Amino acid sequence: MIGKTKGLKLQISSSISVKKRSSALNDNNVSKSNKFKLKEDDFQFICELGTGAGGTVHKVLHTPTNRIMAKKVIGFILGGDENEREKSEKGILRELKVLRSCESQYIVEFYGAFSNIGDISICMEYIDLGSFDKILKKLGTIPEDIVAKITVSVLKGLKYLYDEKNIVHRDIKPSNILLNSKGEVKIADFGVSKEIVNGTMARTFTGTQGYLAPERVCEGRIHSIESDIWSVGLTMMELATGRFPFPPEGHAPLPSILDLLKYIEMEPAPSLPTGKFSKNFENFVSRCLIKDPDQRPKPKDLLNDSFCIRVENESLAQWADDIKSNFIFSQDCGLPNQNKVVVDQAGVDALATCTEVPGTLRIQGESITSFKSLTNLKKIGLSLDIYTTGVTDLSGLENLQEIGELFFIHSNSKLVSLDALTSLHTATGGILIYDNAVLSSISGLSALTSINPNNLPIFEFGISIYRNPRLTTLKGLENLKSVGNLLRIESLDLIANLSGLPTQAGLTSKNVTLSDLKTLNDITALTNWRPVPGYNTGFELSKLKSLVDIKPLTNLANGPINNLIITSNSDINDISIFNNSTIVGPTVNVYDNGDLCNWPNGFKEKLQAIPGANVTDACGTGTGSPSADAAAEAAKSKSNGNFVTPTVYLAAIISLFFI
Repeated sequence: MIGKTKGLKLQISSSISVKKRSSALNDNNVSKSNKFKLKEDDFQFICELGTGAGGTVHKVLHTPTNRIMAKKVIGFILGGDENEREKSEKGILRELKVLRSCESQYIVEFYGAFSNIGDISICMEYIDLGSFDKILKKLGTIPEDIVAKITVSVLKGLKYLYDEKNIVHRDIKPSNILLNSKGEVKIADFGVSKEIVNGTMARTFTGTQGYLAPERVCEGRIHSIESDIWSVGLTMMELATGRFPFPPEGHAPLPSILDLLKYIEMEPAPSLPTGKFSKNFENFVSRCLIKDPDQRPKPKDLLNDSFCIRVENESLAQWADDIKSNFIFSQDCGLPNQNKVVVDQAGVDALATCTEVPGTLRIQGESITSFKSLTNLKKIGLSLDIYTTGVTDLSGLENLQEIGELFFIHSNSKLVSLDALTSLHTATGGILIYDNAVLSSISGLSALTSINPNNLPIFEFGISIYRNPRLTTLKGLENLKSVGNLLRIESLDLIANLSGLPTQAGLTSKNVTLSDLKTLNDITALTNWRPVPGYNTGFELSKLKSLVDIKPLTNLANGPINNLIITSNSDINDISIFNNSTIVGPTVNVYDNGDLCNWPNGFKEKLQAIPGANVTDACGTGTGSPSADAAAEAAKSKSNGNFVTPTVYLAAIISLFFI
C-alpha cells in the first residue's frame, strides 16, 4: 500500500540502540542480494508516490546500481519497554527475511531494508502504472475480462505466499494490487507495516476495515487465507462496478465505520448486479463471499474456476500499454493533497506529459535550467513553488491556467521575467514574489483575474511582492478583479508608484503593507480600494523615504482598523485620514516620522489611549534609526492581535506546505 506513518509502534530508546539495531539489520543480511548494499546516502529522491497509514513511499534512484526503486519510509517513536521493543524488532527482522525470500512474478520484489534514527526504509521494485485504486479512478470501471486476468495474478500471488511461505496477506484491496506497463499484476504490502504497527502476525485486527471478512469482524478469528479470499471477492467487484460493494447500490450510506462493520457481520454478502456480468463472474464472486469461512475456497480451488481458466493464457500487455498512452498517472504527476518535489532537470522533464499536478508542486534545484518541457501543464491543484538558480525565464509555462492555492516565485537568482505566464488566470490563495535578484518584469501576469483566499480559511494572503531589487513596475496585476486579504509591497528600491495594481472600484483588502520603498512617491492606484465588509483593516506604512501624500488610502481607512503602524517615514506629514476611523488595536505604533508635526485635534491622545499603543511626536527628529526599527519589530511581535508581520506569517504559511 502507498501510505504514510500514523503512530507506528517500533520504539527506540536512544541513538546508541538505534545504531545497534541498524547493524543488526545489516548483520542479518536483510538486503535482497549482495549487489544491493543499501544506505541512505546512495539514494537520489525523485518524487513522492503517496502517503497513508503504512508510511510514505518515494520514487528514488539507487545511484550505485542506477536502478529506480520505491522506498517506503516507516517512522517509529522513541522510548518504551526494552524487552517489548526488542521482541518487536526481532519480529520485524523475521518478517523482512520472509520478504527477502519471496521470489514470485506476482509479488513486488523486495530489495532490502535499512534503519535510520527514527525510521526504517523498505526498498522495493518500482511499479510504474501504480495501484488499481488510482487506475480505477481514471477508468471508472474495468472490463470483466481484464478483471479476470487481474484475479488470476492475485490468486497466484496469494497461493505462493500461502503454500510456499505460510503467509497470509491480511490487506487485499485495490491500492495493494499494482500494474506495470508490461501488463504484470503484482501484490504489494503483505503485512510488513501492519506487523510493525500491531506487533503480532495474524491475530491482530489488521487490514483495511471495509475489506475485512465477517469472521474477522464478529469472531476475531485468526486471519486465514480464506479471509484474504473474501477481500479478493470485494476487490474484484469494486474493479468491475466502479464502487465499493458496501452498502449495496440504492441503500442509504452507512454513517460510520462501526455501522459498516455491523453491516458486514449481519447482512447478506454483496453480489454483482444481475444481468450486467457473465454467470461465471457472478458465481466466482459468490464463492469468494461465502460468509462461512470453512466453506470458502482457497486460491488453488479458485484458479480452477471457469472464470479464471478462460483467461489463463491471456496477456494484459496491450491493455497496460493503452493505459500508459492515454492516461496521466499520479506517480508521474503527483497525488492530491501531497507535495511533489522536483530537484533536477530530469525531474522537470519527467512532468512533460502532465496536464495537471493535483497536489503541490515544488521546483527547486541548482541544475534546473528550463521549463520548456512543461507545455502540457495547465493546472496545479494546490500550490506552486518555484525556487531555482539557473532558470532565466518561465518559457514552457505558457499554458498554465490555474493554481489552486498559493503561487510562490522566490530566490530565483537568474530569473528575469514572468512574461511566459500569459494564460494564468487564477491563483486562489495569492501570489508571493520575493528575493529574485534580477527580476525586472511581472507583466506576464496580465491574464490573472482571480485571487480569493476567503475560500481558503487557512490563508490570509493576496499579493505579496518584496525584495526584488530590479523590479521597476507592478504592471501585470492591473486586471485582477479581487486582490485577497493582503497587499504587501516592500523593499523594492526602484518602485516610484503603484501603477500596475488594479484601480477599479470595489477592490478590497484586509491588510495593506507599504514598507522600505525608497523612491515611492505616488499611491493613487489605491484610491478606489475599500475595506473588506465585516472585517477590520490593518495598515503598515514604514520606512517610506519619498512618500508625502497618503490621502489615496482614505476609502480604505473608512472603517474599523485593528492595527495601525506608521513608523520611520521621512516625509509623511498628515495622517488625518485616520482621524474618523474606529481604531481598536491591539497594535498601534506611530513614531519616528520626521515631518509629522501637525496632528488633528485630539487624535494623538485618542491613539495613546489604546492599551499597548506606542505613539510619540517625532517632529523634526529624523527617521529610520536602527533603534526605532527594532522597536517597531518588537512592538509588532508582542501583539496578540490578528495582524501578523508579513515575514513571520509567510514562514508560517510555507511550513503548512513544505515541512
